[in-house]
Amino acid sequence: MDIRQQSLNGAQFGISSELLASELLQTAGIATVPGSAFGSAGEGYLRLSFAAPQQVLAEAVRRLDTFQSTHL
Repeated sequence: MDIRQQSLNGAQFGISSELLASELLQTAGIATVPGSAFGSAGEGYLRLSFAAPQQVLAEAVRRLDTFQSTHL
């Protein structure tokens, strides 16, 4: 997921992958890996895992949609 042009709660600057990963976990209950965990070239991205049952993934997508519509 490319987040380089995103802002959080209306902030006028890009947000770090670590901040977004933390907010997703705390606010939406979605665990992601910040791109910065893979080095400086990974900053601006999130890593998502799809190794879960379809019902769990559907709920995660619903939560992600709600999060992005209210926070980004």
